[in-house]
Amino acid sequence: MVQKCSTCAKHNRVCRVHLRSGKCSACLHRNQRCDVRVTQSEFRRLTEEKHKLKRKIDEALASQAKALEELQTARAREERLRQQMDLLDHRAAEAIAVESRALDELEAEEEQALETLPEIPSDPNDFFLSPTTWGALDDLPVDFWEVPVVPSSVDTGQ
Repeated sequence: MVQKCSTCAKHNRVCRVHLRSGKCSACLHRNQRCDVRVTQSEFRRLTEEKHKLKRKIDEALASQAKALEELQTARAREERLRQQMDLLDHRAAEAIAVESRALDELEAEEEQALETLPEIPSDPNDFFLSPTTWGALDDLPVDFWEVPVVPSSVDTGQ
């Protein structure tokens, strides 16, 4: 610690050195001669403390630079992912448009096919099958449509 000047020591005052004048604040205020001294060990301690603080500032700056670099990397990654998402959204929209167009065409074909079909008879006893269904029935035996006769107990005479 800085040794008090003789005036501050004599009056038991706090001796604070003014940096520009090199005098303590009490002597400077009273315009007196000040014999404040800084010992060599005190000067060495202040210099070492200054170097420690400078190293800590350098470490803080390096830490900031590293954090900034990581932030820039993270932002670049985010931007790349957003571009990929936009591209994926665009592709999904195209796929939906293609599928919608295909469904519209299919519905149009179905409507056109329904328009070309013959009208279904209004009589519920009439039997109507499409040509495709008739083609599936080609391999059936001729007697498939005949209703089998079940003998009743009245006919047997019992």
